[in-house]
Amino acid sequence: MEHCFQQVNLTVEDAKRAAEGKPLSRELFCYFRCLFESVDFLKDDGKFNTEKAKGLFGDFLDDKALQCLKSLTISTCEDLNKLDDCLPDP
Repeated sequence: MEHCFQQVNLTVEDAKRAAEGKPLSRELFCYFRCLFESVDFLKDDGKFNTEKAKGLFGDFLDDKALQCLKSLTISTCEDLNKLDDCLPDP
């Protein structure tokens, strides 16, 4: 999703920091928000398209995770931090 990369001015350094397990930058959160919106994973109202999520990640997301996703509203890039509470441990 090149347009998301450019839209948020994401740098290679931002991606490297994330790969090293360092805290995610605002730009990286905004990149993911743009990416999720682009694939209709995140709807215009800030709610997750849980049907799409189930289709894409069905083996990874259990019913508890899907219910958690339904309860979230993403209004800002930083709101994506809330995802961590919904995702099961790997």
